[in-house]
Amino acid sequence: MDFLFGSCNGCRETVSEVVVDLPTLLTSRRQYKSAEAKPAKSLQADGTSESTQVSASAIPAVEAQQRFEVLPVAEQKGWLGGDSDVSLVIGGGPTGRRALWIFADTFISTYDASTQTRVYNGYSMPHSTLGLVEMTESGCTGQVEYIWQTDAAGQLVSFFEPSSEQKVDGELLWPVAGIASRDGRSAVLLAQRIKGFLTVVGTTLIILPDVASVDDPRQWKYT
Repeated sequence: MDFLFGSCNGCRETVSEVVVDLPTLLTSRRQYKSAEAKPAKSLQADGTSESTQVSASAIPAVEAQQRFEVLPVAEQKGWLGGDSDVSLVIGGGPTGRRALWIFADTFISTYDASTQTRVYNGYSMPHSTLGLVEMTESGCTGQVEYIWQTDAAGQLVSFFEPSSEQKVDGELLWPVAGIASRDGRSAVLLAQRIKGFLTVVGTTLIILPDVASVDDPRQWKYT
């Protein structure tokens, strides 16, 4: 099968890294200034060097912040940060093209708007969640939707879980990489098998045979 590697630039953002700890991003009001121009030397054909002026600048990624800052409404739990993000471009949805993010440990709780902080009382931390946003050929449209799983009792659980035997043995899964098929219909993820305190005991493949015809990721089947 022909696969394409996922890219963190699925939405064609101009930032080199997407910050996923949104409350930190929202409360950080740093001012960025252009770096002082410094001479750089290039080697000429005759072996001599010629100095040129090189400058760099950094500006806040306002567009990325607006796209990703989906904070929960008052008294409701929501997605407030995740690590180890993996991104893919998959099919499905109204446009037939979606950007999918897979996160590992995720902080889900309520948000105190008055102090712009996460509320630790009653928080949950599933070991995998998703983010999904519609795309066109020109990039992402609208804001990302963060998605997590719940069990029959309504308790938050990890989106991807190990086998029954591994779960009984105390293992959990951390997604760390992934690829999507060229037609966007299927995906394969690589996950670390974790046991105890940050002990990696192996790796496993998570196969998603159909992510295009089922719009709601909570209904996706995986092996």
